[in-house]
Amino acid sequence: VHGGPPPFFSSTTINPLRLLLMTAKAADQTEIMTELLDQSENNLLECKVCFENFNPEKKHRPKNLPCGHVMCLECVMSLAHPRNFRLECPFCRRACKSSETSDCLPLLHLMEILNPSANRA
Repeated sequence: VHGGPPPFFSSTTINPLRLLLMTAKAADQTEIMTELLDQSENNLLECKVCFENFNPEKKHRPKNLPCGHVMCLECVMSLAHPRNFRLECPFCRRACKSSETSDCLPLLHLMEILNPSANRA
């Protein structure tokens, strides 16, 4: 005598209700994961100062500050003092010169992976 729930697969039958429930759960999880990935992609690929999308070829190119925070080139230039080119990170207030910023290579590589045709023009 077999105790417990019926097996998902048996030698004679497949439990259709269990198959339907598992398929529905997988579809829900896939939809949720897709939505989370879309949100995280949008969140990663935008400047947290001006909320514009980063762009590898234009003024919204992602730049690393020495403190580790990232913003677009346009925001770096607009926050930098016109005479000494010093700026204060809007997130942690650490001071630096605009010349001390560098390209944010991980984000540039991520943009290339997500949209390779846009970077070949």
